[in-house]
Amino acid sequence: MTSSKIDADLVIAIRSQPHEAFNLLVRVDRADDQRQVQIEAAGASVRRRLTLVPTFAVTCTGATALELADQSWVQRVEDDGPVYAL
Repeated sequence: MTSSKIDADLVIAIRSQPHEAFNLLVRVDRADDQRQVQIEAAGASVRRRLTLVPTFAVTCTGATALELADQSWVQRVEDDGPVYAL
């Protein structure tokens, strides 16, 4: 199930560096206190909670990212990179 929630290139990067830190966006079914506690309990550091689109901006190891992606309440895991206006 992990592969359907994470882009293939990101999966390769995460698996090749499981102990390195990644800045990621974790989209969930709901962005509330319970989900934040679950994300932090998995070993991720929450940098920001976004509620309009239920997402947490986190920093975690590649191994933790893969563990999070296996959770049923996680919908998507993406790289948290810069956004540029056109």
